[in-house]
Amino acid sequence: MVVITGKFDSATLMLLLIIANCIAVVFHWKRDVIRVRRLSQWELMEERADLIESEGELPK
Repeated sequence: MVVITGKFDSATLMLLLIIANCIAVVFHWKRDVIRVRRLSQWELMEERADLIESEGELPK
């Protein structure tokens, strides 16, 4: 803000920090929601068994 207006204003600085934090939290939350969950070994085995039953062959 000093570069733009030529003076320091702590209230504006705090407002910008709060806005930046809110934006960062929103993007981090979206990334967690979108992130694909890794399957456990048991779940992978179940998926392969289902594929074998439905198609009759083992996927590579």
